[in-house]
Amino acid sequence: MEKPKIAYIPKGLTVDYEKEYGRLIRQEVTFVPTVEDDFLYQLRFLERWYKKSVPQLIDLKRPDAAYAVAVELCRQLPDFVFRRDIEGYLKPKKPRLRKLIEGLSRLSLIR
Repeated sequence: MEKPKIAYIPKGLTVDYEKEYGRLIRQEVTFVPTVEDDFLYQLRFLERWYKKSVPQLIDLKRPDAAYAVAVELCRQLPDFVFRRDIEGYLKPKKPRLRKLIEGLSRLSLIR
């Protein structure tokens, strides 16, 4: 899988953050875990986007990119939560997912 790279954007150059980060988040959401450890890694990766990447982007003075990450996570999370192939893994993790979804919804409303 591709790794996200947050780098300097030269003045005058525009980047469609929602498209770029959406592609990276989508590849993680559509990943099919074969064992519970893979699922937990997938879930931790999605939480890391919210808990670490968004604050890192804000610290880099890129609130537009942080907002794009939050919006893309909000768009992609329903596809993740309503998948039938990982339903058995999701049931015990509902409180954890609820925290993630509530945090993202608060964050995306700030803008």
